[in-house]
Amino acid sequence: MKTYKILSLIVVFLSVGCEDFLETSPQDSIAGNVFWQTEDHAVLGVNAIYNVMRRQPYINELGMDDVLTPMAYRYGGSANWDTWQLYSIVSGNSDSRTRLYNDRWETLYRGIGRANEALVNIPDIQMNDEDLKNQLIGEARFLRALFYFDLLNYYGGQDDSKYDGVPLYIEPTSFTQTYEPRSKPSEVRAVIIEDLNDAIAKLRSTGGAISDGRASKGAAMALLGKVYLYNKQWSEAADMFEQVIASGDYQLHDDYGSMFQTSGEKNREVIFALQNEGIQNFGGWRDLRYGNASSRSNAKNSSIPTNFFVNSYRMIDGSRFDIDQFLADFEADNGRPFDWSNRDDVNLMFADRDPRLEASIIRPFALFVGRGNKTYEYRYPRDTETEPYECMRTVNNTNDHYAWRKFVNMGEESPVRRHSAIDYPVIRYADVLLMYAEARNEANAAYAANAADPLYEAFNAVRTRAGIAGISVGTQEEIRQLIREERMIELAAEGIYYSDFRRWYDGDPSFNLSSLDEEIRDFTNANLIDNRRSFPGYFLWPIPETERDLNPDLSQNPGW
Repeated sequence: MKTYKILSLIVVFLSVGCEDFLETSPQDSIAGNVFWQTEDHAVLGVNAIYNVMRRQPYINELGMDDVLTPMAYRYGGSANWDTWQLYSIVSGNSDSRTRLYNDRWETLYRGIGRANEALVNIPDIQMNDEDLKNQLIGEARFLRALFYFDLLNYYGGQDDSKYDGVPLYIEPTSFTQTYEPRSKPSEVRAVIIEDLNDAIAKLRSTGGAISDGRASKGAAMALLGKVYLYNKQWSEAADMFEQVIASGDYQLHDDYGSMFQTSGEKNREVIFALQNEGIQNFGGWRDLRYGNASSRSNAKNSSIPTNFFVNSYRMIDGSRFDIDQFLADFEADNGRPFDWSNRDDVNLMFADRDPRLEASIIRPFALFVGRGNKTYEYRYPRDTETEPYECMRTVNNTNDHYAWRKFVNMGEESPVRRHSAIDYPVIRYADVLLMYAEARNEANAAYAANAADPLYEAFNAVRTRAGIAGISVGTQEEIRQLIREERMIELAAEGIYYSDFRRWYDGDPSFNLSSLDEEIRDFTNANLIDNRRSFPGYFLWPIPETERDLNPDLSQNPGW
C-alpha cells in the first residue's frame, strides 16, 4: 500500500479549497457527492485524517508542551514570534480565548470529523482487497481514538467525579448538529476503547519491520495501554503493554541520539511517528523552535532546557549529580571558584554523566555541527574567536542558557526553513517499557519488593541502552519516583512530560501548584532570564470561549 507521505501530497490538493470550512465544528473537508466511491477514494480519505496532524497546533506545538513543566521554558516573549501563545501560558497570562487552546481543540475535532466520514463510508465501498479495507478502517479507528484521547487529556479530564469530559461525535455531523453538551470522561473513554479494540483486530502487525508512518496493531495496543494508564487502570495497562513487548515487533535502538536526527529516525523503536519531509508544507517546525542561531534554520531557542532538568541527569554509575556539592568540592580541590568560562572546568562538570545529556542538550563548550556544515563550540560568554572553532550563538547572542540538540538538524540537513525532515515519535518502545514498569509498580506494591519482577527488566533495559547503571530493588514509592525521573530524561523534548506531570500530580495533596512559580536563571544561576507563573487551569485547559459562544451547553473547566 502506498505510504502516507506520498499520498498526503495528493490529499492537500483535494482539501485545500475547503480547509477553512467550519473552523469551529467537527466536519470533514473532503467529503462530497463524488467522493467515497472507489478504493483510491478510501485510501485518500484515510490519508486526509493523517493530514490533520500536519496542522501547527498538532505537529509543531505538541513538543513544545514541555515548556509548561520544570523541564523547559518558553524563552523570549516577543509577540511577533511563532510561540507567543505559549509564552502567555507559561507567564500565567492566558485565558479561555488564548488562540492555542482554541486551535488544538479545533484541530482534534477536525480529525474526528474526517475519521467519522471514513468510518461511515468505507464499509460500503466495493474493494477487491478485503485486507486493505480492514486496514483502512482500523487506521481510521486508531486515529479517532488518538484524537479523543488527546481531547480528554487536555480538555475533558479522566475522572467523572471531577470533570465534564468533551462533546462526543461518532457519526458525520452537519453544522446545525454540532451543539452537543459534554459527555463524561467514562463515556468518551468507552468509545476510545471500542475503537482501539476494533483497530487491534483489523490492523496488521509490523512483523518487526520499520514503521511506515501508518497505524499498526502494535500502535493500537500501545495506545490502549496508555488509555488505561491515564485512567489508573494499572493491571489492564500492564497487560496491554506486556502484549506489545511479547509481540517482538519492537526493540530499543542502539544509538539514542540518532533517533532524533534524520540519520537514525527510521528504526524498530518507533511504534507510531509523525512523518516529515524536508520540503515546503511537509516538514516540522521543531528544529526552528528548539534550534540555535548557528543552525541551518537560524532558530531562536524558543524552548530552552532548565537548570533543574540538566542537573537531573545522573552519573553513569546511577548516582545522583549534586551541583551544589560539585561546586563546593571543586573550590575545595582547586582553591578557587568554578569558572563557567573555563573549558576544563565545565568539561569536568559534565564528565561521566548520563550519555543522554550530551545527546539531548548543547551545554557550554559542547560542539555542534551547524550551518555550512561547520563545527561550532558553544562558548560562554560568546566571543568572535575562530579557534579552536567558531563560537555557536543563541538568540540575542547571550549564550547563557542550555540549548536543545534533540530534534535540531545538523549541518545542511534542513534545506527549507520551518520544514525539518526529522520525524516526531508519538509512541516509541522505550515509552512503552517505562509505562509498563509504572503500571506494574502501581498495580501492586509487592511487585517492587521482588527484584525478579519484570518491571525491573523493562526499566533497566532503557537505562542500559542509555549507558547508565540500572537499579535492583526498592519500595513502591522509591520506584515510583525513579520511573517518573526516568520518563523525564528519556522522553525529553518529545512533548510527553507535561501530560505525565499533570496525570501524576492532579489531585495529589502533596503537590503545591505554586511550586511552578519559579525564576528561570542562566546556567551560572547568577542572572535572571525570566519568571514562570502557574495558573489555576494548569491541569486541564479551558473549553475555548469561542466554542462556548457558539454552544451554550458547554460548561467550563475548573479554574477558568
